[in-house]
Amino acid sequence: MRQLAKKAGINSGGLARIENGRTSHSPRPDTLNKLARALDVPLTDLLIRVGCELTPPDLPTYLCARYGPLPNDVLTDACRYIEGLIADCGIDPHGPASTEDEYTKARH
Repeated sequence: MRQLAKKAGINSGGLARIENGRTSHSPRPDTLNKLARALDVPLTDLLIRVGCELTPPDLPTYLCARYGPLPNDVLTDACRYIEGLIADCGIDPHGPASTEDEYTKARH
C-alpha cells in the first residue's frame, strides 16, 4: 500500500482510510485520478468498483471527448458508420447483458 501511495503521490494513511472505507468524505476526483494512473487502470474502473453507476455518454459526445473537436460532417459520418456496424453485427448498443460476452455474441 505504501508503494501505491508513493507512486500515486498521496498519503499512505489517507489511502488506507479510503481502502477501508473510513473517510468522512468521498475521495476527491484528483485523488482518484492519481490512483487510477498509478494502478494503470481507467478511472471508470475505479468508480464502478466502488459502486458508482455510470451512464455512458452518447456517441457524438464520446467521440469528441476521445478525439477532440470534430467537424460536424465528420462526426455525422462517423456516427452513421459506427451505428451501421452495430446493426450489421447485431450488437446491443447498450452493452452485453451480465451473462453474455459481446465479442462472442457478435461473431455468431
